[in-house]
Amino acid sequence: FNHYDKTMKVLGSTGIDIAEAGNLKYIEIAGEFVPGVTSNITTTALTKANADAMKAVIEKAGGAVLYGEKETTFGKASSHSETGGGISESGSGSSAPTQIINAKAGELVKIKYDASDAGLVTDATFTFRNSAGKSIQLKDYDNDGVATLRLDANAENGEYVLDEISFSDYNASPNRSNYVFNSHTGKNELRTLEQGKWNNSTHNFDLPSLKFTVSGGKPAQTDFKAPVLNKLPVIDKSAVKAGELIKIKYDASDAGLITEATFTFRSSGQSIRLQDFDNDGVATVRLNNAQSVGEYVLGEVSFSDYNPSPNRSTYEFNSHTGKNEIRALEQGKWNTSTYNFDLSSLKFTVGAKQNITDTAKPTLTSFAPEKATAKLGEYFTINYVADGTGSDLTDVRFNMTNDSGKRIQFEDKDGDGKATRLLNHSNLENGEYKFLNFHVGDVAGNFIAGERGFESGKFDNIKFTLAGVPVAPVATDTAKPTLTSFAPEKATA
Repeated sequence: FNHYDKTMKVLGSTGIDIAEAGNLKYIEIAGEFVPGVTSNITTTALTKANADAMKAVIEKAGGAVLYGEKETTFGKASSHSETGGGISESGSGSSAPTQIINAKAGELVKIKYDASDAGLVTDATFTFRNSAGKSIQLKDYDNDGVATLRLDANAENGEYVLDEISFSDYNASPNRSNYVFNSHTGKNELRTLEQGKWNNSTHNFDLPSLKFTVSGGKPAQTDFKAPVLNKLPVIDKSAVKAGELIKIKYDASDAGLITEATFTFRSSGQSIRLQDFDNDGVATVRLNNAQSVGEYVLGEVSFSDYNPSPNRSTYEFNSHTGKNEIRALEQGKWNTSTYNFDLSSLKFTVGAKQNITDTAKPTLTSFAPEKATAKLGEYFTINYVADGTGSDLTDVRFNMTNDSGKRIQFEDKDGDGKATRLLNHSNLENGEYKFLNFHVGDVAGNFIAGERGFESGKFDNIKFTLAGVPVAPVATDTAKPTLTSFAPEKATA
């Protein structure tokens, strides 16, 4: 068993020398093993008198936490009847150690494990989950008994608990094993794929006792409530022609931001979806020019909010139960309740397409950010005044950029004078963003576009400041790595 420091430098090793069957030796190596060097090796002959003591020392070495707060050890294993891969248990109630490992976003997390296979374990995966259901996976692909992951710099803070372990071995048809706790049966279940068939048994490992806590990343999610539809929506018109815009106003609430609202209308196997992505309480769609005519009835409403693990809600009449059902996804689980809206009372009729003869280009009179400073994690709007000059505006875009070339594009598809964007990209930078270019198009296909300098630079001074983007720590290590030596582990592979 090798012992490492936090850089994975070998500190020492313990083991058994079986070169001479009649003269077994317990070995301790200080530092790294070097062929031909014996000055750092201590040997003790194994006898009946000290065998148990030496066994205890090695077992302790094999099951110990290797170092610090970044690495832990999982499991004990004995021989395994091999047609499949995975950890095998000795039947003595072995389990993962109860220990919380602390790690900072951006750091390397390691877990040492003991697994056996008749051949090679080619994939070992340890899946940890937080209370919101977000997962982090530590993996090992080189069969060295150590699974690792360098946490993302924007990893979500909080506690992550071991939820599942899976193994796959090196075969033309790989054998697999999955270790989980089944909350429905209350059992520690082991599922193995052997000879093309899945088999179920149990294991004795207490997976949830192994956990780690992440700090220094994004704040942990605190909103675990799905969006709520407060009252029946209002549709703006009962009759519309193919190619036209239709809107529905709604009242919904959430602890944070609703990033997607969808209203699905159905008619004889056809469906039309009105959607809102800018949290303004208005969902829209411009009907296809070839949209099938007929009456469309509201059949489903769904929402999703702004969270690392989004909460979701769906409102729909269940024809099997005869109930108006709400299905809510909260903390990774779906729950069912009821509502008392009559969604089917909302409907509209689609008629034949109208002819459009507009050939004039749209005009853009002015535009301006809604305020001087925007914050990461919020919706931000560019208000504009433009005219389709004979037909509706369908494609309005404004691009803003900072001095390092980072761009933010604001869009509007329904011509309401508001081009909006959720500022949620962690690769953005704090600072000033200036006008770069624009595009304004209408339903007839006419458009106008311009960039800095357009009409004597009339828009060149339009800008806003972005704040709230986390600043990455300044690297203190500026020295290049060094390579001292390398060599194949043996002459023939």
